[in-house]
Amino acid sequence: MPSEKIVFQGKNSTTAVVSYKGALSQTEIAKFKTHFDKKYKHEPSISTVTPTVGKELAKNGLYALAIASILIVVYIAIRFEFYMGIAAILSLLFDAFVIFIFFSIFQIEVDLTFIAAVLTVIGYSINDTIVTADRIRDIGKKMQRYKTKEDVAFAVNHGLRQTFTRSINTILTVIFTVLALVIFGSESILSFSIALLVGLISSVFSSIFMAMQLWYVFKSHQVNKKGPIATIKKKKKRGSGQPVV
Repeated sequence: MPSEKIVFQGKNSTTAVVSYKGALSQTEIAKFKTHFDKKYKHEPSISTVTPTVGKELAKNGLYALAIASILIVVYIAIRFEFYMGIAAILSLLFDAFVIFIFFSIFQIEVDLTFIAAVLTVIGYSINDTIVTADRIRDIGKKMQRYKTKEDVAFAVNHGLRQTFTRSINTILTVIFTVLALVIFGSESILSFSIALLVGLISSVFSSIFMAMQLWYVFKSHQVNKKGPIATIKKKKKRGSGQPVV
């Protein structure tokens, strides 16, 4: 028999994941299922992940994360500005990193639903960040230009204050729902629910305390280097249409 490793899903949980370093034969699988069916009246779910499948899963997950990140940068760069896109992506990568670290520490099984959870968290977090960025942009337009880094800090602080209550109320509503999934949901989506919960908690920190602060660093450097920056695009003057004689 190949070497095995047993990991329980929780401290008082009766559900465990048994990982084997090797492949079970058809005879061993049949004996395994028969034993559990007779003793516990429950047939275990057995799946095999070969090194090739594992590498393919990791590669596809990274591709999905990279494509989503690039599209988000393009979208934010068009709607807002390039520096906001970079700041948003760095905060999103932080959320994904936290989820990966959590699963590594607690040795929770990673499957396709895990990738879905990471992408879901990225979508939610960027939505919260965009709301704050939009408010900061409106404040910047009222100021007309950023003369010093203190002006940039003023826009960031006021934008965060005005969206803080909205962000907290929204995240608490979603977290309560995800907690219900973790507690009462099916075991087949347990890893998805846990990844979603960890990612949502991380997104609170990144969207409020990281994304716009990073943009402040980038924008302050730009102001110090180039001087005052206009926050309202000048409209091109149209000709009167009259011929010049």
